Amino acid sequence: MPVRSKRLFGPVQAGTGGANVYTCPAGETAILKTLTMFNPGAIATTLTMGIGSTANANVIVAQSVGNGATVVVNNLFICLHPGETLRCAAGAGNITVSGHGAELEGVAD
Repeated sequence: MPVRSKRLFGPVQAGTGGANVYTCPAGETAILKTLTMFNPGAIATTLTMGIGSTANANVIVAQSVGNGATVVVNNLFICLHPGETLRCAAGAGNITVSGHGAELEGVAD
């Protein structure tokens, strides 16, 4: 099963309304390994990331980011199956977010 390490998404701004930032391609399994967040705003805020939505039951990451700060979360191992989406929302203002990981050809069980 070939593996392609790559930037999966971003940089993209996630506002308070939320945004789908990544959809796992058909026939592949994706693994999110690193998440980078930057808060360009004047106040600290929290980035919330979920699979499919940012409702509490779907949240996989909730990270506070100080004003003008960059936060990198390493050593993640978040698996996504074909068609699953990652959705991000900022608590206030905007946070610029990007994710790095791998896409595996074929669907892993």
